[in-house]
Amino acid sequence: TVDNFYGSGPVCTSTTTTTSQTTTTTTTSTTTPVPGTCYPPTLGPNVDTSDCSGVYPPGTCTVRCGSSYAGDPVTYYCYDLDGGFTGSGPDCSSTTTTSTVGTSAGPTLTTTSLTLTYTTATATETSVTSTTTTTSTTTPAPGTCYPPVLGQDKDTSDCSGKIPGESCTVSCTTGYSGSSSTYVCKDLDDNFIGIGPDCVSTTTTSTRTTVTTTITSITSTTTTTSTTTPLPGTCYPP
Repeated sequence: TVDNFYGSGPVCTSTTTTTSQTTTTTTTSTTTPVPGTCYPPTLGPNVDTSDCSGVYPPGTCTVRCGSSYAGDPVTYYCYDLDGGFTGSGPDCSSTTTTSTVGTSAGPTLTTTSLTLTYTTATATETSVTSTTTTTSTTTPAPGTCYPPVLGQDKDTSDCSGKIPGESCTVSCTTGYSGSSSTYVCKDLDDNFIGIGPDCVSTTTTSTRTTVTTTITSITSTTTTTSTTTPLPGTCYPP
Protein backbone atom coordinates (compact mmCIF):
# COMPACT_ATOMS: atom_id res chain seq x y z
CA THR A 1 0.00 0.00 0.00
CA VAL A 2 1.33 3.48 -0.96
CA ASP A 3 0.48 6.28 1.53
CA ASN A 4 1.52 9.15 -0.80
CA PHE A 5 2.18 12.66 0.59
CA TYR A 6 1.29 13.97 4.05
CA GLY A 7 1.15 17.66 5.13
CA SER A 8 -1.16 20.68 5.74
CA GLY A 9 -1.53 24.20 4.38
CA PRO A 10 0.13 26.44 3.41
CA VAL A 11 -1.81 29.50 4.71
CA CYS A 12 -1.91 32.10 1.89
CA THR A 13 -2.36 35.85 2.54
CA SER A 14 -3.12 38.48 -0.13
CA THR A 15 -0.19 40.76 -0.94
CA THR A 16 -2.45 43.54 -2.30
CA THR A 17 -2.09 46.77 -0.28
CA THR A 18 -3.92 50.08 -0.51
CA THR A 19 -2.46 53.29 0.94
CA SER A 20 -4.42 56.50 1.44
CA GLN A 21 -2.64 59.59 2.77
CA THR A 22 -4.04 63.08 3.43
CA THR A 23 -2.03 65.92 4.94
CA THR A 24 -3.59 69.18 6.19
CA THR A 25 -1.56 71.96 7.80
CA THR A 26 -3.20 74.86 9.68
CA THR A 27 -1.25 77.84 11.03
CA THR A 28 -2.86 80.50 13.27
CA SER A 29 -1.01 83.68 14.14
CA THR A 30 -2.26 86.10 16.84
CA THR A 31 -0.66 89.54 17.15
CA THR A 32 -1.49 92.33 19.58
CA PRO A 33 -2.43 95.39 17.45
CA VAL A 34 -0.45 98.64 17.55
CA PRO A 35 -2.05 101.10 20.00
CA GLY A 36 -4.66 103.26 18.25
CA THR A 37 -5.19 100.79 15.40
CA CYS A 38 -8.23 98.59 14.80
CA TYR A 39 -8.11 94.98 16.03
CA PRO A 40 -7.98 92.59 13.03
CA PRO A 41 -11.12 90.41 12.67
CA THR A 42 -10.92 86.77 13.79
CA LEU A 43 -12.47 84.67 10.99
CA GLY A 44 -10.87 81.22 11.25
CA PRO A 45 -7.86 79.35 9.86
CA ASN A 46 -9.09 79.44 6.25
CA VAL A 47 -9.10 83.26 6.03
CA ASP A 48 -6.13 85.67 5.69
CA THR A 49 -6.70 88.94 7.64
CA SER A 50 -3.07 90.13 7.55
CA ASP A 51 -4.06 93.24 5.54
CA CYS A 52 -6.18 94.41 8.50
CA SER A 53 -3.18 94.92 10.85
CA GLY A 54 -2.04 98.49 11.52
CA VAL A 55 -5.21 100.14 10.16
CA TYR A 56 -6.29 103.38 11.93
CA PRO A 57 -10.00 104.33 12.03
CA PRO A 58 -11.64 105.18 9.79
CA GLY A 59 -10.04 102.68 7.42
CA THR A 60 -10.53 99.56 5.30
CA CYS A 61 -8.68 96.32 4.62
CA THR A 62 -8.98 93.36 2.22
CA VAL A 63 -9.73 89.90 3.61
CA ARG A 64 -8.66 86.97 1.41
CA CYS A 65 -8.87 83.19 1.53
CA GLY A 66 -5.87 81.50 3.15
CA SER A 67 -3.44 79.05 1.62
CA SER A 68 -5.11 75.89 0.23
CA TYR A 69 -8.47 77.74 -0.02
CA ALA A 70 -10.13 79.55 -2.93
CA GLY A 71 -12.69 82.38 -2.97
CA ASP A 72 -13.23 86.06 -3.86
CA PRO A 73 -11.65 88.67 -1.50
CA VAL A 74 -13.93 91.08 0.40
CA THR A 75 -13.51 94.51 2.05
CA TYR A 76 -13.89 95.11 5.81
CA TYR A 77 -14.46 98.58 7.37
CA CYS A 78 -13.24 100.01 10.72
CA TYR A 79 -15.10 103.18 11.75
CA ASP A 80 -13.85 103.37 15.39
CA LEU A 81 -11.81 101.37 17.90
CA ASP A 82 -14.86 100.24 19.89
CA GLY A 83 -16.74 98.74 16.93
CA GLY A 84 -13.62 97.35 15.23
CA PHE A 85 -13.85 95.89 11.72
CA THR A 86 -17.23 95.04 10.17
CA GLY A 87 -17.91 93.00 7.07
CA SER A 88 -18.93 89.51 5.88
CA GLY A 89 -17.21 86.66 4.09
CA PRO A 90 -15.28 85.65 2.17
CA ASP A 91 -16.67 82.22 1.15
CA CYS A 92 -13.58 80.01 1.00
CA SER A 93 -13.49 76.47 -0.40
CA SER A 94 -10.69 74.01 0.28
CA THR A 95 -8.38 73.21 -2.65
CA THR A 96 -6.80 70.23 -0.85
CA THR A 97 -7.06 66.99 -2.82
CA THR A 98 -6.91 63.44 -1.46
CA SER A 99 -5.07 60.84 -3.49
CA THR A 100 -5.36 57.08 -3.07
CA VAL A 101 -2.64 54.78 -4.38
CA GLY A 102 -3.22 51.03 -4.73
CA THR A 103 -0.53 48.42 -5.34
CA SER A 104 -1.50 45.02 -6.62
CA ALA A 105 0.81 42.04 -6.80
CA GLY A 106 0.24 38.75 -8.56
CA PRO A 107 -1.88 37.79 -11.56
CA THR A 108 -5.56 38.63 -11.68
CA LEU A 109 -8.12 36.52 -13.52
CA THR A 110 -11.03 38.56 -14.80
CA THR A 111 -14.19 37.09 -16.30
CA THR A 112 -16.31 39.56 -18.26
CA SER A 113 -20.01 38.96 -18.84
CA LEU A 114 -21.66 40.84 -21.70
CA THR A 115 -25.42 41.26 -21.75
CA LEU A 116 -27.21 42.57 -24.83
CA THR A 117 -30.84 43.63 -24.68
CA TYR A 118 -32.94 44.15 -27.79
CA THR A 119 -36.26 45.94 -27.51
CA THR A 120 -38.70 46.39 -30.36
CA ALA A 121 -40.79 49.53 -30.47
CA THR A 122 -44.50 49.38 -29.78
CA ALA A 123 -46.65 51.24 -32.29
CA THR A 124 -50.38 51.75 -32.37
CA GLU A 125 -52.07 52.69 -35.64
CA THR A 126 -55.61 54.00 -35.56
CA SER A 127 -57.58 55.01 -38.59
CA VAL A 128 -60.02 57.85 -38.09
CA THR A 129 -62.83 58.70 -40.50
CA SER A 130 -64.27 62.19 -40.37
CA THR A 131 -67.87 62.69 -41.48
CA THR A 132 -69.24 66.14 -42.16
CA THR A 133 -72.99 66.63 -42.23
CA THR A 134 -74.60 69.76 -43.65
CA THR A 135 -78.23 70.52 -42.82
CA SER A 136 -80.02 72.98 -45.06
CA THR A 137 -83.24 74.53 -43.91
CA THR A 138 -85.36 76.01 -46.70
CA THR A 139 -88.82 77.51 -46.45
CA PRO A 140 -91.01 75.41 -48.75
CA ALA A 141 -92.71 77.04 -51.71
CA PRO A 142 -96.32 78.07 -51.06
CA GLY A 143 -98.70 75.14 -51.52
CA THR A 144 -95.94 72.48 -51.12
CA CYS A 145 -95.44 70.05 -48.22
CA TYR A 146 -92.78 70.71 -45.61
CA PRO A 147 -89.95 68.10 -45.94
CA PRO A 148 -89.66 65.76 -42.88
CA VAL A 149 -86.86 66.41 -40.36
CA LEU A 150 -85.34 62.98 -39.55
CA GLY A 151 -81.71 63.52 -38.47
CA GLN A 152 -78.27 63.78 -40.06
CA ASP A 153 -78.17 60.09 -41.13
CA LYS A 154 -81.19 60.49 -43.50
CA ASP A 155 -81.43 62.29 -46.86
CA THR A 156 -84.82 64.02 -47.36
CA SER A 157 -83.86 66.14 -50.37
CA ASP A 158 -86.33 64.26 -52.62
CA CYS A 159 -89.22 65.55 -50.48
CA SER A 160 -88.77 69.22 -51.45
CA GLY A 161 -91.32 70.79 -53.79
CA LYS A 162 -93.95 68.05 -53.33
CA ILE A 163 -97.64 68.97 -53.18
CA PRO A 164 -100.32 67.11 -51.19
CA GLY A 165 -101.02 63.64 -52.59
CA GLU A 166 -97.44 63.16 -53.83
CA SER A 167 -94.74 60.92 -52.30
CA CYS A 168 -90.94 61.09 -51.95
CA THR A 169 -88.05 58.72 -51.23
CA VAL A 170 -85.98 59.08 -48.02
CA SER A 171 -82.56 57.36 -48.18
CA CYS A 172 -79.48 57.09 -45.94
CA THR A 173 -76.80 59.78 -46.25
CA THR A 174 -73.12 59.19 -47.11
CA GLY A 175 -71.39 57.19 -44.36
CA TYR A 176 -74.56 55.27 -43.51
CA SER A 177 -76.26 52.24 -45.10
CA GLY A 178 -79.89 51.02 -45.11
CA SER A 179 -82.95 50.50 -47.31
CA SER A 180 -84.82 53.58 -48.59
CA SER A 181 -88.33 54.43 -47.36
CA THR A 182 -91.32 56.12 -49.06
CA TYR A 183 -93.05 59.08 -47.42
CA VAL A 184 -96.49 60.42 -48.49
CA CYS A 185 -97.81 63.97 -48.05
CA LYS A 186 -101.55 63.75 -47.31
CA ASP A 187 -102.18 67.48 -46.82
CA LEU A 188 -100.41 70.70 -45.79
CA ASP A 189 -101.45 70.29 -42.14
CA ASP A 190 -100.03 66.79 -41.57
CA ASN A 191 -97.26 67.08 -44.20
CA PHE A 192 -95.27 63.87 -44.89
CA ILE A 193 -96.04 60.57 -43.16
CA GLY A 194 -93.72 57.53 -43.24
CA ILE A 195 -91.37 55.25 -41.26
CA GLY A 196 -87.59 54.83 -41.42
CA PRO A 197 -85.25 54.16 -42.99
CA ASP A 198 -82.95 52.38 -40.46
CA CYS A 199 -79.48 53.74 -41.22
CA VAL A 200 -76.29 52.15 -39.83
CA SER A 201 -72.90 53.89 -39.78
CA THR A 202 -70.34 52.43 -42.20
CA THR A 203 -67.37 54.12 -40.46
CA THR A 204 -64.84 51.58 -39.14
CA THR A 205 -61.87 52.03 -36.81
CA SER A 206 -59.00 49.54 -36.86
CA THR A 207 -56.25 49.29 -34.24
CA ARG A 208 -53.00 47.42 -34.77
CA THR A 209 -50.53 46.82 -31.91
CA THR A 210 -47.10 45.24 -32.19
CA VAL A 211 -45.79 43.00 -29.40
CA THR A 212 -42.66 44.07 -27.52
CA THR A 213 -40.09 41.30 -27.08
CA THR A 214 -36.99 41.53 -24.85
CA ILE A 215 -34.11 39.10 -25.47
CA THR A 216 -31.30 38.82 -22.92
CA SER A 217 -28.14 36.86 -23.65
CA ILE A 218 -26.42 35.00 -20.79
CA THR A 219 -22.66 34.41 -20.74
CA SER A 220 -21.38 31.29 -19.01
CA THR A 221 -17.80 30.63 -17.83
CA THR A 222 -16.33 27.11 -18.08
CA THR A 223 -13.30 26.02 -16.02
CA THR A 224 -11.29 23.01 -17.23
CA THR A 225 -9.10 21.03 -14.76
CA SER A 226 -6.38 18.73 -16.08
CA THR A 227 -5.59 15.58 -14.03
CA THR A 228 -2.44 13.50 -14.73
CA THR A 229 -1.94 9.93 -13.47
CA PRO A 230 1.47 9.67 -11.70
CA LEU A 231 4.12 7.28 -12.97
CA PRO A 232 4.08 3.83 -11.33
CA GLY A 233 6.06 3.85 -8.10
CA THR A 234 5.91 7.68 -7.70
CA CYS A 235 3.87 9.61 -5.09
CA TYR A 236 0.51 11.02 -6.13
CA PRO A 237 0.65 14.92 -6.13
CA PRO A 238 -1.62 16.48 -3.44
